[in-house]
Amino acid sequence: MEELGSSDGDPARSLERGPERPETPIQVVLRVRPMNAAELRRGEQSALHCSGTRTLQVSPPGGGPDVAFRFGAVLDGACTQEDVFRVCGVRRLGELALRGFSCTVFTFGQTGSGKTYTLTGPPPQGEGVPIPPSLGGIMQRTFAWLLDRVQNLGAPVTLRASYLEIYNEQVLVVEGAQLIP
Repeated sequence: MEELGSSDGDPARSLERGPERPETPIQVVLRVRPMNAAELRRGEQSALHCSGTRTLQVSPPGGGPDVAFRFGAVLDGACTQEDVFRVCGVRRLGELALRGFSCTVFTFGQTGSGKTYTLTGPPPQGEGVPIPPSLGGIMQRTFAWLLDRVQNLGAPVTLRASYLEIYNEQVLVVEGAQLIP
């Protein structure tokens, strides 16, 4: 993967350069979910192997040589929600947002691959039962980080956030919030 942006990898610097470098830096982070109970009961073996912090090796079905792919970061099934938040660059996006840039976190993958869990954590376990903080997803962690960060700025700030989920070409969830600390 070719990394776009400034030579030191700082997207803010490349975005500040203006029209002579119009490309937008994109960081691709891959999270491999652990095999679920049904897959383990069936004796399935994972075809995905993390071989370093940036490389994923895929074993083709039926044999053949592994194929390696490089990403900005690769997280294996043992990583925690905090690991994902720390590695995926959301704090850097938050800093850019506080400087006036529009930022997006986008998940993409097959049904059941863990997109919603990564973004929001597990589904609620019952009415009024909070999700343990250690299982909170990127969204909850980002909101908490942003609120903490803007309270220490010493200047008035208005934060606006929204998210949506598209499933089978249908928009399922659209949420918006304006946060004024």
